Amino acid sequence: MNFQEAVRTCLVKYADFNGRASRPEMWFGMLAWVGVLFIASVLDTAVFGISIDGFGVFYTLTALGLFLPGLAVQVRRLHDTDRSGWWVLISLVPIVGVILLIVWWCQPGTGGTNRFGSEPATAPGDGAPGPRAPRSAPQTGDLERLERLHALRESGALTDEEFAAEKAKLLQL
Repeated sequence: MNFQEAVRTCLVKYADFNGRASRPEMWFGMLAWVGVLFIASVLDTAVFGISIDGFGVFYTLTALGLFLPGLAVQVRRLHDTDRSGWWVLISLVPIVGVILLIVWWCQPGTGGTNRFGSEPATAPGDGAPGPRAPRSAPQTGDLERLERLHALRESGALTDEEFAAEKAKLLQL
């Protein structure tokens, strides 16, 4: 799952506390929220002269708007590790609670289906590519790509080893 997909998923599931969220979905979503909040803080400074560490109008409205999707993705991430979303409340315990949540959020999700649903689309390994199943039939455009690879090999732009590797990737052998 790339950055855009993760942020889009967080926004589409704005207040969805059901199901599971992969590590990239949660961490990329949170990274986007931090960036947006920083920009809101800079706007407050530029428009109202409020210091970066103060809470201005833009920052406050942005934080309120991002609170629910941030909480929802955190709960879904806990679900992926087969924990109840109520564990997010442990963050109210100073220092230890937040550290424990971060450790849980960094752990890989449970494989297969757990009590909160099936594993997120980026599994196995939360974003790490898993073994690909062989395709039953060639996809549209594969023949043209293979011909281009062959032409590159014939012209000397690709070695035989590079051609074989690219051909295997293309055909998913």
